[in-house]
Amino acid sequence: MAPLVDLFLAVLTTGIVILVAATIVGRQPAKNLQTKPPTSRADDIPVDHADTVNNNTKENIEPDASLRESAVAKKLQTKTLTFRVDDIPVDHDEAALKHNLKGIIEGDASLCEAAATLTHHSFVPKDKNYICATVSIKVPVSADGLSSRLREAGTGYPYTYSCVFDGITPLHVSPSGAHVDIIAVPGLGSHPLGSWKSPTGNKVWLRDFLPKDLHNIRVLLYGYDTTLPESYSKQTIKDLGRTFLEQIIAFRTRDGTSYRPIILIGHSLGGLVIKEALVRACRKSNDEDSKLSRAAYGLVFFGVPHLGLRNEQLRAVVDGQPNKALIDELLADKDSEPCSFLQRLAEQFAENCNGKYRAVSFFERKLSPTVEFRDGQWRKTGTPSLLVTEKSATNTGLVAGADEVNIAFNTDHSGLVKYDSSSQGDYTIVRERLRRLVEEAGPEVSRRFAEHRVFMWASLVAERVLQLIREGESRARIEKEIKRIPPTLEGLYSEIIQGAKDPTSTLRLMEWICFSLRPLTPDELRWAMAVGPDCTESSLDECEASDDFIASDKADTRIKVLACGLAEISIRWTMLPLYTADFPGVVFATLGWLYDLTTNHFT
Repeated sequence: MAPLVDLFLAVLTTGIVILVAATIVGRQPAKNLQTKPPTSRADDIPVDHADTVNNNTKENIEPDASLRESAVAKKLQTKTLTFRVDDIPVDHDEAALKHNLKGIIEGDASLCEAAATLTHHSFVPKDKNYICATVSIKVPVSADGLSSRLREAGTGYPYTYSCVFDGITPLHVSPSGAHVDIIAVPGLGSHPLGSWKSPTGNKVWLRDFLPKDLHNIRVLLYGYDTTLPESYSKQTIKDLGRTFLEQIIAFRTRDGTSYRPIILIGHSLGGLVIKEALVRACRKSNDEDSKLSRAAYGLVFFGVPHLGLRNEQLRAVVDGQPNKALIDELLADKDSEPCSFLQRLAEQFAENCNGKYRAVSFFERKLSPTVEFRDGQWRKTGTPSLLVTEKSATNTGLVAGADEVNIAFNTDHSGLVKYDSSSQGDYTIVRERLRRLVEEAGPEVSRRFAEHRVFMWASLVAERVLQLIREGESRARIEKEIKRIPPTLEGLYSEIIQGAKDPTSTLRLMEWICFSLRPLTPDELRWAMAVGPDCTESSLDECEASDDFIASDKADTRIKVLACGLAEISIRWTMLPLYTADFPGVVFATLGWLYDLTTNHFT
C-alpha cells in the first residue's frame, strides 16, 4: 500500500509543478521574433533632438512589459529642445517675440509649466521682410509634438516652427554690418544645429562663440535630410550639391548680397556637398553661378572623406532602401579605395576649382564607434574604426600646396566640430584659421570682381567693333574707333549713356534697373518709366494713354534699345545689368549690391 501512496503523491506533486510552470509561462508576453527595422541615425544625433528621427517609441524597444513601462516614463521625461521660429515680421522686435511665445506656450495646458524655461538664442534678419529666431525650451514632449503644439496654440500669430532646421537658418549677423558670409554644412544623418553643439551643454559654437570672436560676419546654417533608416529618398551627392547651390544663390540674391565673400564650412558629407556645388558654380552655366564661384574664397573641411568613408556597416543599414546609392557613393571599398563617383568629383574639382580657393582641412586621430544592430535597433556600439583617414581627409584636389593647410585633432569623427567653450584648445585653432580667411576674403573677392569688370569692358568693345564691321567700315576706321574708346569701364559706361539716341530715357531706365530692390520684369519697367516725379498724369489710365507710354508688345524691343547693350532680359523675364560702375558721388547698385570704396568691401 505504501508504494502506491508514494507513487500517487509523486504524480500529484509533478502535476502541480507542471501546472504552476504552465501558469507562469502563460503570463509572460509572447516574444516578437520579427526583426525590427532600423530606427536610429547612423551618425551624429544630438540628445535633445533624437525624437526628430524616431517618433515611434514602441519601435525602439523590446516588447517586454517592464521595458514598455520604462519607455513611457522616458517619454515623459523633461528634455531641452531647440526650435526655429520663422516668418517673424521685421516690425516685431525680440521683446515682442519673447512676449508672444510666452503667451503661446502658456496657452497650452501641457506646455504652460515650461514657459519659464524659454531661452532665446538668436534673432536674425532672414531677408528684408522677415526675421528668424532660435529658441530652446525644456518640455516633456517630442520635437514633432512641440512643433505641432506651438502651431495649434499660436494660430493668431504669423510664426512657423520647426525642430528640423532644414534649408538655411541665419544664426548671426554683425550689428555693424556683415562683410563675409560663413556658411556651415553638416554631415551624414546629422541634425543641422546639433552637429555643432557642445557635447556637454547647449552651446553651439557657430552661434554662441564665433560671433564674439570675429566681427563683420554673417553665420548661416544649412540643413538637409540624409536620414538613413527607413528612408524613401533616392537623392545622390550630386542632387545634394545642386540643391545647396540653388538655395544659397536664392537666399543671397533675395537680400542683395550675391557679391559678398563666402567662407564654406563642411563636416564629413557636408564637405562633399560643398565640392559638388562649387564644381557646378565654376562651370558658369549662368551669371548667378558665376557670381557664387567668384564670391567663395575659403573652405574649412572637418573630416571630409574625399577618398571615401570607412564604415562598411552602413551598407546593412540601408540594404534594400532607395538611399543605398548615396551610401555606395560615400563609402570606400574594402581596399580603402574611393568609388567611381568620388574619383570623378575629385577630378572635376581639381579641373574647375584648383587655384581659386584656400582650404583648411581638419582630420581625426581617434577611432569612432561604428553601427551595429543590437537590441532591436541600430546603435553606435560597433567595433571602433578610423572613419576618415588622414589621406582621405586631406586629399582635397587643390594641387597648389600654398592653398592648403592640414591639421590633426586628437578626437573622433563627431568631436571634430564639437567644443565646450570658446577657450577650448581645438576651437581656438579653428577660430584663428577662420579669422585669417575672413581677413583675406574681402580684398581677394574684390579683385576677382574687378577682373570681371575688365572682361565686361572687352565684351562691350567687341560688340562695338562687330557693329562697325557689319556697317562695312574700313580696318583703319575700326582701329581709330578702338583707340578712341575710354580705357575704363566707367568711362565707357558714361560714353554709351551720353551717346544714346535718348540719353535721358536711357539713364532713367538704368537707374530703375540698378536701384530696384529686385529684378524688374519688362512689364514692370514700362510702368516705372511712365511714372516719376515729373509725371503730369493724375492716373494710371492717363499714363497708359500718353504718347510716351511703351506698349506691351513693344516693351522688349524698346527696353533693349534704351539699354544700349548695358542690360539684358534673362530667360526669367527680369532685367539684369551686365556690370556696375562708380561715378563721382554716386555708387551704382546691382540687385541691392553696393561696393564701398571706403572699406573696400562688397555689402
